[in-house]
Amino acid sequence: MAIEVFNRYENKYLMDTKAFYGIYNRLMAYMELDEYNRDDKFYSISNLYYDTEHHSLIRTSLSKPKYREKLRIRAYGVPGSDAKIYLELKKKSVRPREQKKVGDEAERSLRIRPDRLPAGLAARNEPAGDE
Repeated sequence: MAIEVFNRYENKYLMDTKAFYGIYNRLMAYMELDEYNRDDKFYSISNLYYDTEHHSLIRTSLSKPKYREKLRIRAYGVPGSDAKIYLELKKKSVRPREQKKVGDEAERSLRIRPDRLPAGLAARNEPAGDE
């Protein structure tokens, strides 16, 4: 299991529908749908976030500090016991955002179960799009 470390740069833009579809259609000419998107449908991304029992990580995150961290497990599609899932540590400061990611099979990775966490840690579910 290799640890993947990368800096992620984000630029977000507000655009109208016409501009969106102009860019979308150009991109689709070069992109291929992945295994989870075979029928041109959206697919689920499942996240399990870890926090303290007093929810201090989410409280800190909601106060919009210049630096914050998140620890999560992420799976694409509907994960089965042999699905690849990722344990991710996200560190967010002003810019760039560092993310460390390790992929493994769900059966082994899910041994980090909420009932087996060290004292003071708890897990919470949150939909994708948490940036």
